[in-house]
Amino acid sequence: MLEGSMRVVCGDDRWEGGPGSLVMLPRGVPHAFVVISDDPCRGLQITSPAQFERFIEELGRPAEALTLPEPSQPDIDALLGSAERYGHEYVGPPLSSGNDRS
Repeated sequence: MLEGSMRVVCGDDRWEGGPGSLVMLPRGVPHAFVVISDDPCRGLQITSPAQFERFIEELGRPAEALTLPEPSQPDIDALLGSAERYGHEYVGPPLSSGNDRS
């Protein structure tokens, strides 16, 4: 992680990380994360094996400006359809950030 902080759950492990932290989320182990800092998180993601980037590309949209977009609600139907195509499974409720931005 380069900036910001997040709460992470991976299997039975739970922790919070900030700048300089490494977060490893292995395939096949239920995991989740949520931003807990007031500012956005920035980090470097390395995904192996490939395919996850195709999942993200399918759900994303081209940038409209050189700034972060305003937060919006996800398209749950699109998310679940794409997840099924890529073998992802969603379990449990989302994590809470513990502040108003959950």
